[in-house]
Amino acid sequence: GISLGRQNDQSTVIHDVIFLNLTFDGGWSTPNEDGEGSDGIHLQNQVYNVWIHQCTFYHWIDGGIDSRNDDDFELMPHDISVTNSHFHHINQGLLLEAQRLTFARNLCDHLNVRCVKSIDGGSAHMVNNVIMSWRGIEIVYAKGDSEILVDHNIFQPSRESRLAGRATGGGLLQDLHNVQYPWASYRMGNRSKVSSEFKTEAQALYGDDRKVDCAHSPLDQNCWQNLYDEVIEEAGAR
Repeated sequence: GISLGRQNDQSTVIHDVIFLNLTFDGGWSTPNEDGEGSDGIHLQNQVYNVWIHQCTFYHWIDGGIDSRNDDDFELMPHDISVTNSHFHHINQGLLLEAQRLTFARNLCDHLNVRCVKSIDGGSAHMVNNVIMSWRGIEIVYAKGDSEILVDHNIFQPSRESRLAGRATGGGLLQDLHNVQYPWASYRMGNRSKVSSEFKTEAQALYGDDRKVDCAHSPLDQNCWQNLYDEVIEEAGAR
């Protein structure tokens, strides 16, 4: 894959990077198995202002996108946007130790876990995504003082899917007007409210003009169906 920044290098600053219309094929023949190895994109330490748009990730031994910072370094990667991308047939989709992640209008299908997992003080805004056919215990996970705002997404579980999301170790996971396909109201396990500051910041960064805000009670099935069709049609490299 591609790495921006390196472990134990806290002096290099990398910023203003765009990945556009790329396919990241890891060539891993057994994506159902867990493995420690290369990721499609790895971000480390002082990396910020990264936009990943209209890309496809599949068959990685470890994860599609991974973001970390050194244990003794407070400046984690930040201001990361992932939009209109397709993640499929990977054990782990995204594991992010990053602040101000915007994850919007993406398609995740046939993953095991982690679409998205935020850890150790990270923060993520998931908005208008379609997440289907995951296999693990949960697909969205907030851990270790991290925050995830799960905002107007569509979940389509398979028979193997056990739980949409959970939070542990001080993580905060807020479920805001998500639905299950075909159309029903949807709730996550072990959820709680994110901080009001993060919620306001996240929604302002994405913009009310971008978010598709379909009626939730009663459900506007036509609106949600149109969003579902658009995300699936537009996600991934061309």
